[in-house]
Amino acid sequence: MLRNILIGGDIYGHQNIGDEGILKSIVDEVRRRLPDSAYRVLTSDPTTSDWLNVKAYNRRSYLQTVQAFAGANLFICGGGTILSDGPRYALRLTQFASYLRVPTVIFGVGMDPVADPEMRRFIVRECNRVGLILARDKDVQARLLEYGVTTPVEAYADPAMLLAPALDTEVDRLLAQEGIDLSLPSVGFCISGEPHLHAQTPYHELAHYADTLNAEFGLQVVFIPTNYRTDQDNLMISRVMREMKHPERARHLKGEYRPEAIVGLTKRLSWLISSRLHLIIFAASVGVPSIGISRSAKIDSFLSRLHEVPVSGIADFDARQALEFTRDFVSRHQRAQVRERFAQDISQMKDDATALFDRLAQHVASI
Repeated sequence: MLRNILIGGDIYGHQNIGDEGILKSIVDEVRRRLPDSAYRVLTSDPTTSDWLNVKAYNRRSYLQTVQAFAGANLFICGGGTILSDGPRYALRLTQFASYLRVPTVIFGVGMDPVADPEMRRFIVRECNRVGLILARDKDVQARLLEYGVTTPVEAYADPAMLLAPALDTEVDRLLAQEGIDLSLPSVGFCISGEPHLHAQTPYHELAHYADTLNAEFGLQVVFIPTNYRTDQDNLMISRVMREMKHPERARHLKGEYRPEAIVGLTKRLSWLISSRLHLIIFAASVGVPSIGISRSAKIDSFLSRLHEVPVSGIADFDARQALEFTRDFVSRHQRAQVRERFAQDISQMKDDATALFDRLAQHVASI
């Protein structure tokens, strides 16, 4: 039976490679299980049609949103941290789906704690309209149940754990275009450029830390932006590099790339330091360990599944303390026992992500 499956709810098409990586994972993995279905996506990027071989609808257009839902047999609302970062947009769509009697699954989602009681009530009310919620971890599951959600909530892993890296030839072209030589031992460095973080960001401390990664560990630092829309990531990277003593020893990835290309690049790094969750997830998916800089509970939750903790928050990042943390991190990951446990943790999360998509396919078959 031909099914029309609509995917939306996250802010797709806003040039955030984390969100776009989630989207590609969902399309690829659901299509693998339901190959005879037709796929639609609510996005603000019309090139999504050619990239993923789907029909793209402008998520900013009410008319196109109505058209996207017309004839849909299933609405997959997810993933990302939509139940706390953008619940009104995502859950208005689930409201609309309920009105049209389109079966809905809230899928692969995250959720940080929500302090506002009114927003909590809204989230609970709308979550209780859908048929199934598949969360990306047990912390999210527990939070939803604590807040009063009665819809079945099951915990798995982030969909992006299954995002396949680009072919080596594509990554080679990217590196040649950027003039980056990853035959040198290299560490990726990602700083979230969200505007509210600018005043909190200790640029001098980050710059001193980056300089010392090169001086002490002999690592080439590769700064990786993950949000291209506002250029805020690039602006923060540029400011850090201006405060470095030896910015010429670092590299700044300046082009705009699809998420699978960034996964392929990340695969060639020694390790990563990041305040962006999905770059940490991309790294984990290809077996590269990360030091996380916490800016919300979602980073802490993911790192805990790898038996890791964040180095600090962004506001209290201290270069000297971070270097002590890094020395211990590097020393631990040289031990065979730690590397083996890390590989087991990654394997388990990939199994959980596979089970996430299998559960969705099972649910679709029951509709």
